[in-house]
Order: sequence, then C-alpha cells, then structure tokens
Amino acid sequence: MSIRTPKLIFLSSLVLFCFTLIPANNASGNELISGPCFPVAGEAEVNLCDDGRNLIYVHEGGFGVEKPEPGFISTVKIFYEGSAWNEFSVSTSKNGGVSFNYDSSLIPDVVLQPVENYSSVGTTNCGSPSYFKKFGWRVNQPHEWWYREFDQADFHSLYRVKNAFRTWEIGANRCNSTIIENSYAQTYMGKTTLSIPYQQNFFLTSTFDDCLNPGPKDMVAWATMPGNVLAGTCSYTPELDFLHWVPARSSIILNTFKTWYTDPSPTGCTLARFDLQAVVTHEVGHTLGLDHFSHVGQAMTPAQGYCATDKRGLGYGDVHGVANIYPPN
Repeated sequence: MSIRTPKLIFLSSLVLFCFTLIPANNASGNELISGPCFPVAGEAEVNLCDDGRNLIYVHEGGFGVEKPEPGFISTVKIFYEGSAWNEFSVSTSKNGGVSFNYDSSLIPDVVLQPVENYSSVGTTNCGSPSYFKKFGWRVNQPHEWWYREFDQADFHSLYRVKNAFRTWEIGANRCNSTIIENSYAQTYMGKTTLSIPYQQNFFLTSTFDDCLNPGPKDMVAWATMPGNVLAGTCSYTPELDFLHWVPARSSIILNTFKTWYTDPSPTGCTLARFDLQAVVTHEVGHTLGLDHFSHVGQAMTPAQGYCATDKRGLGYGDVHGVANIYPPN
C-alpha cells in the first residue's frame, strides 16, 4: 500500500474520490481458480484470491475483503499515520452479482499535513455544526461491543477504549457548552477471545491485510498491521433493502506495533506517541455512521498528529451528526 510521508487520519467530503460501482462480469464464476489469485473479469484493479481458507477480493492497493453473502457489503477501511485513508468495498446482490467501490484520500492536489507540523486545536475550538453522514445504516441499540485484549498496548488500553465509546453516548463537546442529546446507547459486554474479523496475512504476496466476514460480535481488537497503518475498521453491512433490513456490524482493529499513549491524563503525552483514546473516538464515529469531515474542530477531521489528546473530545459537527443519526427519544 503506497502512501506519502507518515501523517494521520481523514479528508473532507468535498474531495472524496470514488470509483463508480462497476458490476464484475462473471465474477461469481471465478471462484474455482487454478492459482492463488485471478483477475476479476471487467475490473482490472481487483483480483480474486484463494489462500486455502477464504475467497478474498483484493484491490490493487494490497488490501481486500472476504466475499460477502448475498445482500451484504464487506468493507475494509485503512487509516494511515497521516491524513490518508483507503476504503474498498465488495457488494454481493441478492441474485449473486458482485460489484466494487473504492474511495481514497490519496488523490492529486490533496495536501497532507505532516505530523511534525501538526498543532493541537485546543479545547476552545469546536468547529461548526456541520458533519458528513455517509452510511445508510446504524448499529443496533444498545450498541453491544466486546474487547479482545490480546497484544494490547498495556493494561490502560481498555479504559481509554471505554471512554471513547462513552464520549459519543454523552454527546458533550470539548468546549463544555450545550450538550446535544442523542439516543445512542452503548454497552461494554466484556472481554472476548473470539477470532478477529481480520486476516493478518504474511504469506500471500498479493495481500497483507484482509477483512473477513464477521462473527457474532462487534469488537475492538489488536493485530499486526502494516507499519504505516494506525487502525482499520472492518464493516459488514446490508445493502439498502428496506424490505430486508439487517443491522450493520463493524469492528475496530488497532495496530499493536504503533507507539500508543494510554494514560488518563490528557497533558502527560510526549514524544512520538499516538493517543489511543483519540484514535478510537474517531473510529467509533465511523461505526456509528459518520464519515470524514475536514473542519479543524471535529473529531472526524482528516488530521491527527502525535499526542493529539484534544481529539478525545467531540466538536460541534460530531455531536450534531450523531444526534441526526440517533435522534433523541
């Protein structure tokens, strides 16, 4: 996966780059492949790979997703150390047709903010009430999630993850002004040892990180990820079918090889460490249905540098966005 000099997360909706959904001609007929990977007919940038356990659709960028069941969409969204991200989705229609979608911030004329030039927005800048709602689904209520502690940064990690979820539930912005109420509710269900819906693949040269179809639980987990990646979100969502509405499922995967700041104090972070609570707060926003928004005051902004503990809190756009998706009762 190629990116520029390390930086960290996200992009304005105004410059989102998206390939049109392109049906893959006879894609479903390529499952019986003689080699490890085979180009998907009609889609030069996608290969169908068989690693002996799963059938994976792999984008030329090197990441992929397991073929979803009919009526579902599998998505891998990768977040880099800078303001860069890639998203690749595979959709299987109810009649078995397969199509693809690719979004990326790595497009011409996008200026990525270097980490070394990053400056905190501070606690008094909450931005505008604008937000970008991209997804057509919402998580079950209450949002039940589990934590897989294997390979975690340290014993503080779970507490920072819990706080990130609570931040969205409370609906308070970092300026401590009026709380924008919402009906989002979340419940931490405990620790799990279930396998993560993410394949750490070092042996198949065509891909190194794949999102697999999910198990029975949404989770936050740790994994070995490529060196320039902070975190990934693996989502398994229904196609927009109002006659067969099925809840979405998303899990957050954190790179265990990054240097994380996990202490409760927002003022104790130094050196080249990434604030775990801030990163998870951003990721939870995606699982709830919010996409990138570039205003400097939001948690969903595209940039996050070292020790960006101010991003533990929400901006005005974040709280208005979650209230729009989960309106007050």
